[in-house]
Amino acid sequence: MSENRNLIFDKILKAKNKNFYWDKIFELRKFVDPEMINKCFSLINSKEDNFKIIGIDILSQLGSNRKKFINSLLNKVFTILESTENEKLIYSSLIAIGHNNNKLTQKQIKILEKFSKSKSKEIRFALAFSLLSVENQLAISILINLSRDRSPKVRDWAIFGLGTQIDIDNQQIREALFERCFDKDEQTKQEAINGLSKRNDKRVNDIIFRELKSENFGSLLFDTIISLENGKIFLPELERIYKKSKNDLTINKEWLEELEFCIKQL
Repeated sequence: MSENRNLIFDKILKAKNKNFYWDKIFELRKFVDPEMINKCFSLINSKEDNFKIIGIDILSQLGSNRKKFINSLLNKVFTILESTENEKLIYSSLIAIGHNNNKLTQKQIKILEKFSKSKSKEIRFALAFSLLSVENQLAISILINLSRDRSPKVRDWAIFGLGTQIDIDNQQIREALFERCFDKDEQTKQEAINGLSKRNDKRVNDIIFRELKSENFGSLLFDTIISLENGKIFLPELERIYKKSKNDLTINKEWLEELEFCIKQL
């Protein structure tokens, strides 16, 4: 391997700062060739879990360069998931799958299902991430279960997956989304409203009016309103909020700009 690439590998192996670690991994995208790929698989095949994690993290982030080896990587990752108890290794493996999940088999999704019972909220989050955009009934059932998780982060990503990352529309998905429209976590709630509106569910109008009257909501609600065919019905309420908020120095400037943009789009 070139001297530059060897130097980057060395820095990755010794990195203690996560941002630095990922910056160097992204740098490796400029040096992809069979020798580098073999180096990463050697790391994955090592006995050291830390080396396995590094090899998985690198190979799963190589963009379009992944096509030639992705099946081999997934086979390695699923073999690891069936045997390891190392939470960091499980986490990296699940995230890697999430970046490369367009051809998951029923058997592979079944392997993933067991992690829904993990005591680690980070692993449960990574599980939700691993199933984003997977239009499979078992994957959807797993996300629905995760949408009721005790961790707000897990619920948020599960609802994100159900709401806007798949096109499947059925009553089971709608009820899961509706349930989270009343979530205590603001981001989860807004993702649920967005997902329900995408399916033109009749209940969404009342929910959006409730949010507007509360005057306590994030800017994702503006995107939801803009996407609705009947979004103009919310215009008087939006204008009322804008008039009340435009001179309030405590209001986030970006939020106010997005509110103004929403009004102009309707």
